[in-house]
Amino acid sequence: METDVREAPVYAEGSRCGTVRLRRDGLYWRLECACGAGSGLLRLYADAGGEPIPCGVLQPERGALRLTRYLAASAFPGERAAAFAAAVSLEEAWTPWSGMALDLPAENVLAVRKGETARIALPLGEDGSFGWTPLLCLCAPVRIGGRWYLTIQTGENCNILSLHSPDPVAKIT
Repeated sequence: METDVREAPVYAEGSRCGTVRLRRDGLYWRLECACGAGSGLLRLYADAGGEPIPCGVLQPERGALRLTRYLAASAFPGERAAAFAAAVSLEEAWTPWSGMALDLPAENVLAVRKGETARIALPLGEDGSFGWTPLLCLCAPVRIGGRWYLTIQTGENCNILSLHSPDPVAKIT
């Protein structure tokens, strides 16, 4: 008996590259993924609001990377899977994130969640500008999908959501 059917986006290096179709089938979720994330060995991870959940390895088929499998509903929170990431490893499973950083809206931000912590990638502007100057000393540069970001690890010792009083925009050259 088929019930709950839903779709969720797939991201690779922070850009949308495909779709996952989840269909509840009795005690299982049937996962069907097709994405154009390139080639090589890529794993599919589900972002269900906590630590990313490994779903399997994407394989080339009919001009795309695909994965079809059944996941036990008791172990896979299909109803909470908001997005998926195709990545070489868990550390590169970037999905879009939005919220407030230093009391400023965070747009075009990427995140990799792991339990109660997250690695957040804040984008540099086309001109090298960075809107969260107080975070510069805590950030590390990384290139994701051809674009530069500054990453910061959040958690109990570093929570960018609770920092206040942003300085004027800095410019990285």
